[in-house]
Amino acid sequence: MRADPGETANVLEDHRRPLNRLRQALEAHGDGEAAAPSAVDPEEAARLAALGYLTSSAPESEGPRADPKDALPALAEISAAAELAKAGLHEEAVPRLEALVERFPGMMDGRVQLASSLRALGRPEEALAQYQAALEERPAAAGPLLVKIAEIYLSLGQVKEAAEHARAAVDPEPVEAWSLLSRIALARGESEEAVRALRRSLEAAGGARPELEVLLARTQITAGDPAAALETLDALRGRRRTAGRPLPAWAEFLRGDLLARAGRTGEAEAAFRSEIDRFPRHSQAYANLAVLYASLRRFSEIEPLLQAMVAARPEREVFLLAAETAERLGDTEGAAAWRRRAPAAEG
Repeated sequence: MRADPGETANVLEDHRRPLNRLRQALEAHGDGEAAAPSAVDPEEAARLAALGYLTSSAPESEGPRADPKDALPALAEISAAAELAKAGLHEEAVPRLEALVERFPGMMDGRVQLASSLRALGRPEEALAQYQAALEERPAAAGPLLVKIAEIYLSLGQVKEAAEHARAAVDPEPVEAWSLLSRIALARGESEEAVRALRRSLEAAGGARPELEVLLARTQITAGDPAAALETLDALRGRRRTAGRPLPAWAEFLRGDLLARAGRTGEAEAAFRSEIDRFPRHSQAYANLAVLYASLRRFSEIEPLLQAMVAARPEREVFLLAAETAERLGDTEGAAAWRRRAPAAEG
């Protein structure tokens, strides 16, 4: 590390004995393929699989991999571009990544990051082309790449193509694929099928994905089964409390809404307050609580609540939500005042 921190010198010939020891240790583990992690973010999974980390072998048709030491400058550039993307500077990241992909078309990490940045910039067709090229170059990464391709097709309204790619991803990537098939079913108006798909996703995840349970509850509401949705959320809440873990976003909001509709107003208020405490920028939680206060004739508490809502997130759309809430509660003067206070629209 002192003499060659950039790891640019190949010292293999000078260290044959340690090489042989390491090779023997490696061979002792056998040639079997290592199991892929069961819960990996699809974007990270795509990158890892594309680099060969999620499989122990790759089809021979893919050709030889680049020697890591020869690719060090490119890897440094990818890291720099990834940092730009992480900071939300996708406009700066894209040209750098495009140049890298042109120079190193087989370096999947750069291609996947380029696709992600293009998608973030609202250029889904170009992102789709990059994911498809990545899939052709590295079939070993099929699962997460198929999920990404299906997501883009769904965003473009091409539901048939989205479903085909999501179904193809079920075996290698069951959690994300079934979750996506649920969204596709909702796009088709098949709410009961969406519920079934989400249950398959949760089954594949081993119950370790609380955000999927929240999504299941939302889908059960869409399917016209609020009782099942409340049961799902109550079970999630109980398990998270036992484990000493916080609830994900939307869990208490949805539960509060369901409790309010069931006339369980005290529990509903506590649920909305819990959501606000954990996620103070969740504006709709304040708005729904304001409506609950109105139903309980606690009118003096509504204005301070709306003030807290805009203080937590002083954006134009939140001021307009405050106006819409006041209007919904019959306060036309208050609604007009909130609209006057709303910041001007950008652009």
